[in-house]
Amino acid sequence: MTEPVMAHGIEPILTVHNWLEAIAPWWTQGEQAGNFGDWLVPMLVNRALVAPVFPAETYWLLGSTIDEALVRRSVERLQLDGGRVAYWGCGARSAMALPPELMHRAAFFGVRGPLSRDALGLPMNTPLGDPGFLQPLLYDPLNHPQTLGRSLCVPHFAEPMGLDRLRERVSADVVLAPVVSDQIDVERMVDAIASADFVLAGSLHAAIIACAYRRPFAFMDCGFVDVPFKWQDLAALLGIEARFVGNVAEGRAWYEQVSSQIRRPKLLPLAMCCPWTMRASVIVGAAAQDCRQLGRDLADVDTLREVIRAGEQESGFVDMVQEGAANHYSSIKKQWRAGYQQGVQDIGDRLTALKAEWQDGHMQVLGRLAALGFRFAQGATLGFTQGSAGGAMLEGNWSPANEIGPVSCGQGCAIVLEAATGWHDLAELSLECWIFAPHQPPFSGERTVRAYLNHTQTYIHTWHNSGENESIPAILRLPLPDMLVQRGGPLRIEFHFDVHASPHQVGLRHDVREVGIVPLRLWGKIRQSSQQDE
Repeated sequence: MTEPVMAHGIEPILTVHNWLEAIAPWWTQGEQAGNFGDWLVPMLVNRALVAPVFPAETYWLLGSTIDEALVRRSVERLQLDGGRVAYWGCGARSAMALPPELMHRAAFFGVRGPLSRDALGLPMNTPLGDPGFLQPLLYDPLNHPQTLGRSLCVPHFAEPMGLDRLRERVSADVVLAPVVSDQIDVERMVDAIASADFVLAGSLHAAIIACAYRRPFAFMDCGFVDVPFKWQDLAALLGIEARFVGNVAEGRAWYEQVSSQIRRPKLLPLAMCCPWTMRASVIVGAAAQDCRQLGRDLADVDTLREVIRAGEQESGFVDMVQEGAANHYSSIKKQWRAGYQQGVQDIGDRLTALKAEWQDGHMQVLGRLAALGFRFAQGATLGFTQGSAGGAMLEGNWSPANEIGPVSCGQGCAIVLEAATGWHDLAELSLECWIFAPHQPPFSGERTVRAYLNHTQTYIHTWHNSGENESIPAILRLPLPDMLVQRGGPLRIEFHFDVHASPHQVGLRHDVREVGIVPLRLWGKIRQSSQQDE
C-alpha cells in the first residue's frame, strides 16, 4: 500500500497562500473565532508585503510575541542548523531580558516601543512602531452604520464581562467584541473603529488602529487588563502616560488633555526595516505620511528619493539583511525587487490560482458524476482520491483530496452514502484509512476512533502506533445493524476522536488542522439474504 503524503509531514498541495501562512504565523491562527489584532497579519502579508528577504524559518510580523517562553517555543521548532526567528514591530510582554542563547537565534527588525527596545538591549536607533500603524496605507475604511459618529468600546478578546453588562458599565453607544473569522470581518472592524467619534479600547490593536486613523481613544480598565507592559510600551511610543479609564466620559476627558502630546511613529523606518520586501505603494505612502507629519512637501522625485534614502539608513535594513544572508543562507535566492518583476509575479500567481480553481471545479464535477453511478454490488470499491465518487460523498471539514485522499479536520467529518449506492444490501462496511497518531503527546502513539452510523455509535477502537510514522494504516470494520438497514435512506458515517491536536501543536510542522483520518477505500460485504435474492 502506498503511504499517504501526510505521513511524511508534507502538504499534498503547496500554494503561495499556505506557504506564506506557514512561515508567518499569528495568534488564534486556524481558529473559527479569531482575535482582530492577530488577523491584521494576513492583511499585511496580502496587501503590504511580497516575500521574505531576510533568511529565517519563521517570521512574527505583529503582536506581543516576545518573552522567554514564546521565543523559546519558536526557536525549538526551527528545523535548520543555525536557523533563526525574525520579529518585525512586535512587542515584549515584560521588562525581562531574553537569555543570550535565544537572542542569538532571534532577529529583531524594529520593535513596538522603547520599553521593548530597552528590555531586549537593542540599539537606541532601533526603528519603533507597531505594523498596525500602516493600516491606513492598506485599507480605506467605509462608514459603519452602527458606529458612525458614536462612541465605541472594543474590549479585549478574552474580556470576561458580558457585552451588555460592559456597555452599561462604560456608557458606550456600541460595544463590539474583537472577534473575526476572515478578512471581511477585519475590514468591518476597521470600519467600525474609523467611523466612531471615540474608541474605548481594551484591545491593544483597537487603540492602535484608532490612533492610526486619528480617532480619539483611551485605554480601558474595567477589572481586566491583558499584559499591562504592552500598554505601557505603546504609551511610551506615543509619548503619553499609560493611564487607564473606566468609562467613555473619563476617556474623552483624558484624550482632550493628551491629544496634543501624541507623537505617532514614523512609518518609513518601520516599513524599510521589515524582513520582507515591501510593496512600492506602501513605501511611497509611508514616505508621504512622514513628510506630512514633518510639515514637508513630497511633490517631487528628489524629495521622495531623499526621504526613502534616509529611511533606509535610519532603519538599518541593508546591514541586517547582509548580515543575515552572510551568516545563514549564502545561497538564498533574490526576491522580488522591481515593480516590473512584482507585476509579472502577481500576474503569474493569479493565473496559477485561476488554473487551480478551474481544475478543482472540473474534478468536483467528475466526482459528482461518478457518485451518481456508484453501486456497491458485485464487489465495487469506493475511492476517495481527487475526482473520485467518494470525494463527492464527504460532509464536514475535509481538506481537498489529492492523489491519496482527503484529510478529516476536526470532529464530525462524515461520509454520506445515498440509498442508490445499495448500502442497505450490505452486512458490513470496511474502510481502509490512515489514522493520525504521532508519538508526541498528547497522542503518545494512540488514537481512539468512534464511528457513528446515522448518529448511533456502532464502532469504537483504540489504535496503537507501533511504527515510526505519525500515521497508522488501518481498516475499520463497520457492521450494519438490521434496524438501520430496514430504515433505509442515506447512511451517514461520522467520525469522532478522543484526542484533538494539530501537527503544529505537537511540534511536527506548521499545520494547524486537527488531523483525524485519511480515507483510502470503502467496500462492503453483501448480506446473505441479498445474495440469495439475486
